[in-house]
Amino acid sequence: MPGTLSITEDAEFFFDAEAAERPIRFIQALCSHYEGRFAGQPFKLLDWQKDQVIRPLFGWKRRDNGLRRFRELFLLTAKGAGKTPMLAAIACYMLLAAGEAAPHVISMASSFEQANLTFETAKRYIDQNVELRRHCDPKQHQIRLRNRPGKWTLISGKPTGRSGSRPSCCIADEAHEWGAPTAKAYNLIVANLFKRQQPLLMVATNAPDSSTSFCHRLYERAVSVLLGRSEEKTLLPVIYETSPNVDWTSEEAARQANPSIPDIITFSQLEPLIAHAKESPEYEQDYRRLYLSQQVQSAKKWIDLAVYDQCVRDITAEEIKDATLYVGVDLSAGVGDLSAVIYCYVTAERFFLVPYFWLPKQTAEKHESQTGAPYASWGAAGHITLIEEPTIGPEAKRRIAAHIVAKGKANPIKAVCYDRALADDAIAALEADGVTCVPVGQGWGVARGCEELDRRLIERSITIAPNPVLRAHAEVVETHHDQRGNYWPVKSGRKGKFAGKRSDHIDGISATVTALTEARKHSFPTRKIWKGMISRC
Repeated sequence: MPGTLSITEDAEFFFDAEAAERPIRFIQALCSHYEGRFAGQPFKLLDWQKDQVIRPLFGWKRRDNGLRRFRELFLLTAKGAGKTPMLAAIACYMLLAAGEAAPHVISMASSFEQANLTFETAKRYIDQNVELRRHCDPKQHQIRLRNRPGKWTLISGKPTGRSGSRPSCCIADEAHEWGAPTAKAYNLIVANLFKRQQPLLMVATNAPDSSTSFCHRLYERAVSVLLGRSEEKTLLPVIYETSPNVDWTSEEAARQANPSIPDIITFSQLEPLIAHAKESPEYEQDYRRLYLSQQVQSAKKWIDLAVYDQCVRDITAEEIKDATLYVGVDLSAGVGDLSAVIYCYVTAERFFLVPYFWLPKQTAEKHESQTGAPYASWGAAGHITLIEEPTIGPEAKRRIAAHIVAKGKANPIKAVCYDRALADDAIAALEADGVTCVPVGQGWGVARGCEELDRRLIERSITIAPNPVLRAHAEVVETHHDQRGNYWPVKSGRKGKFAGKRSDHIDGISATVTALTEARKHSFPTRKIWKGMISRC
């Protein structure tokens, strides 16, 4: 969905053509390239850089006070589009010519090396121009204005010590690489940035690699503005990404995600990368994400989300009214962990999965602020139950048990399947109510359940109720294989004693395959086969 915001003048906003051209004149007159085939040449902005980024950012203003309308830019393009040189040049204008008192520009990213890219680019612009050197004093890790207060600093993605500064401009680069510390540092900087009267926050990124990442939240917010689903008026979204309907190996695909073809990079330069990607599923994923801005799933993941999504739809009461119910539970063992219950309704034709989740409210808020995983938002939308207790303790587990018993009143529960290593208050409460509980060993013990899930997804003989929590778990889950060909779900990055990436949750999939391990044994009706004779006329 390549696109930029369509804007017209109204009672609230107007376009100031002179203000829109001022930063363009500044950049093209004072900034020069310093490397590659353009080294030493003046920075000649491309049409998309002028029309989609700079003119809207600086030209659109509020009628009531004359200040800039847009305070934020979200820029997503393919790798090689020239984001870094352009953003560094815009920030130079913000430091020297935007009229801000005591301007403070910050370059930030997940690492010092990445943050240094825009900062070092600005230093090179200054070094190559006499007029810029007259006003700026560039040091190793800081640029200071000579005749008035003002500076440009850079920081890496650590949240400590970010509360005091009041930047006027921030370049937040490579958002797709941000982890929890960088996301927290970003939030602190943004909180201080908007204490200024006319701040400018510029977020640049390639496509995020996960729908639960902090970058994906920024992306979804930008898309909502772009499509008119949001009332936000201060964010300028500029998104260039390849349509999924276009052949990913074609030049058209590359051009949709990179508006700088052929001015900065040519398609012929990408052809060797495409040839490599054709031979390697893992490299194909990297190419499509970095050079086509497509949010594609890693080749290392177990469940193909394209197949999964084809099995997702609302489930009606009529479809499951006569179904037998198998329940898979994955109850939290650690403090503040997540608990999952998957109801598997079995009919002769198909399985129906209905997921439920429980999580302490304070844990959900922690996940949302630190990793971007929107558990708090999912809770508000009713996709997960957020409990007030700090842990899912005995009382909470008894409430989960009561939830299961209530579901069993509409459909007979054949078995509640649980990790045999985690028998606890919920299982005790269920057994006290006369519910059959079946311990299922994890690891190779759920291998047949994994095979059943794979088979039914491929056959499309399973229907999954829409739930973003379960989908998020399906997106990140990987498998571990033993020498006998068994496989079972694990977190990404699992190796040896390391259980895998802690921020990745797979509880919903673990509960699913635990349920399917028993549900696959269900006694399905035998089809009647006619054994009579056929007479010929």
